[in-house]
Amino acid sequence: MKKKLPIITRGILVTALLLLAAALLNTTSVQSAYPNAINAGTLSVVIDLITDNGGSLINTDFEFSIDNGSTWIPFELDGQNDLPVDNDTYTIIGNDVTGYSISYLDCTDVVIADNTATCTITFDDIAPQLTIVKDPTNDNGGNAAPDDFLLTVGGVAATSGVAKVLDANTPYAINETQLTGYTFVEITDDGSGKCPAALGGTVTLDEGDDITCTIVNDDVAPQLTLIKDPTNDSGGTAAPDDFLLTIGGEAATSGVAKVLAANTLYAINETQLTGYTFVEITDDGSGKCPAALGGTITLDEGDDITCTIVNDDVAPQLTLVKDPTNDSGGTAAPDDFQLTVGGSPVLSGVATEYPVDTPLAINETQLPGYEFVSIIDDGSTKCPAVLGGTVTLALGDDITCTIVNDDVAAIIADPAADLVTIEDGTTDQFTVVLTTIPTAGVTINVSSSLPSEATVSPAVLPFTVGNWNVPQVVTVTGVDDLVADGDKPYLITLDPGTSAAAEYAALPAVQITGINYDNDTPGYIITPTTNLTTTEGEGAQKVTISLRSKPKSQVSLSLVSSDLTEGKVSPTSMIFDPADWPPPPKEFTITGVDDCLNDGNVQYTITITAASSDPDYSGPVDVLTVTNYDAPTIGWVKPVNETVRYYYTTSLNPILLEVKRLCTEPISKVRFYRWVPSVGDWVTIGEDLNPPYQETIDPTELEFGYNEIRAFAFGAVPTQPGEIQTFSTHPYIFISRDFGDTYVYLPLISKKP
Repeated sequence: MKKKLPIITRGILVTALLLLAAALLNTTSVQSAYPNAINAGTLSVVIDLITDNGGSLINTDFEFSIDNGSTWIPFELDGQNDLPVDNDTYTIIGNDVTGYSISYLDCTDVVIADNTATCTITFDDIAPQLTIVKDPTNDNGGNAAPDDFLLTVGGVAATSGVAKVLDANTPYAINETQLTGYTFVEITDDGSGKCPAALGGTVTLDEGDDITCTIVNDDVAPQLTLIKDPTNDSGGTAAPDDFLLTIGGEAATSGVAKVLAANTLYAINETQLTGYTFVEITDDGSGKCPAALGGTITLDEGDDITCTIVNDDVAPQLTLVKDPTNDSGGTAAPDDFQLTVGGSPVLSGVATEYPVDTPLAINETQLPGYEFVSIIDDGSTKCPAVLGGTVTLALGDDITCTIVNDDVAAIIADPAADLVTIEDGTTDQFTVVLTTIPTAGVTINVSSSLPSEATVSPAVLPFTVGNWNVPQVVTVTGVDDLVADGDKPYLITLDPGTSAAAEYAALPAVQITGINYDNDTPGYIITPTTNLTTTEGEGAQKVTISLRSKPKSQVSLSLVSSDLTEGKVSPTSMIFDPADWPPPPKEFTITGVDDCLNDGNVQYTITITAASSDPDYSGPVDVLTVTNYDAPTIGWVKPVNETVRYYYTTSLNPILLEVKRLCTEPISKVRFYRWVPSVGDWVTIGEDLNPPYQETIDPTELEFGYNEIRAFAFGAVPTQPGEIQTFSTHPYIFISRDFGDTYVYLPLISKKP
């Protein structure tokens, strides 16, 4: 096939030929285009150029030959070449142009008739073709087919490997839809150099091109990560990789991603460890992890999945079972033995969880009438052989140890210890039964180790085959020895040694502990000890004293007043003798002393001290505080009635007021005053210089309402010229008169201020 000339070269050649043809036409004789031509006619060669498939060449880009290719003539720009030729026969051919097909009309064996002939050569642009080939490269288990990628050429769907007819000289973008799990690798060229390097790049085809571009992708190998969570919350120590994780039968490491093939079933599993139980497989949200061990997972291209296998360490359990073996009449229930594991109480037959690898002592409270036989193992060989022995549990253990006892002849006292009595006669009780049916009568002698502190009743307990299991009550009574000897422990002994039943006669005596609390606490009882009062020259206070317990020797008490001018005590000493016990409480009297001074109420003390060779009754006893109320120098004679609130008369006769001397201080005179409310001051009623000191008041002079009357005593020693000393004031009284009535009331207030 002849290649077409470059456009510039062909243009130059056309121009030269045209110039040559013009020169020939201007000669006097027309010459044939060929040496033998006799210039008989004209041959018209017409080009029919079709560019409906994007062809870009023009008429002058094509050539023809009338001499079988020896000489090539370019087409005119207008598409028609008129050639003078000899009368002959011609065959016209067009040149081969890449991307164009050639067809002829009247171009073979053309005879120049009527001096003209026309040959039409049709050049038609050949539509180029582009084939996109898709290579998914499924070397990691990917299963995407080429057309899963939705190939496009110029935005129009294309099928892998199928040529697509395009327009020439037009850019077409090559692309695809990216699939998850695949990465773009490259676009390979078929040698044309026209395929783009990347997706979205364009290819421009020439007329007649048949190009193949191969888009290469690669499936991304999926990853699976297994995470192992042992959940060691019960003492387990297993590490994640102790479980020997596997994926598809191959070992996997916890937390390390494993590259797998896509679209392939893989079983997830592990080696189960003793003491651990499978809980679940948790998913990372992908929904692809299996629910159980041995389940399978299928990964898609590019997956990165994490499945977590959760186990839990199983806390070990220990069950104690108690077998009392009541084959001789015993009635103890399993839990009467107060079973313990590691010091903590447990119930028979109830499983309890414990920490791993920790020695746990198995024990029980031994009951009278039962003897330990053995501890039976459940086959684990972990149960100890004796009480107090230890068992050490491993993770997941579920161990049962059975403690076997056997009922034997015994005496049961309830309570078996800690009896409490008091010397005041307070009692305590306990009961006694046998554990087995006796072979003959059983006699239990009951005695106290300290009869001076505690006595028992009854002293003998008889048991027979008919009442062996009926509790008999023993009462223990505290004894008062009247001595402060402290709390005394004692023992109550149950001795079956005289029994006819040999199995009980051979038993050792049972002893029950007790304590008798002493009620003879050393000390003193003094009554009263508070609010003690005396009055100057009038009032006395009586006090009793006794000992709380019998002293070990004679006790001598001394009583001393701190102020003999205010109060005195009688007697000043007293004796308590243990030979005369118990004596009645002893009494002493505190009497107030009148100092004839207006000194108010004065406190003083009575100190009591004991002397004895008994250290419990030697030393200070008590200090009593006494208040001595001050007495006035004078006291009312009339009115005088301290038990009645009102003093009154039945008429409005004058009222006689009279006072008396209460101590030896000299009095020069007594002056009487009345409070006058309307005046707001004291008004002198009168005065008297000689005993009896009296004054008469007319009730008519009293104002309506309450009135106050006072009597003042004046001493003989003047405080200033023209005046004598006032040294005593009697408390005032109130006088009341009902207006229009004949009664006059004198409410008497206590003489103590």
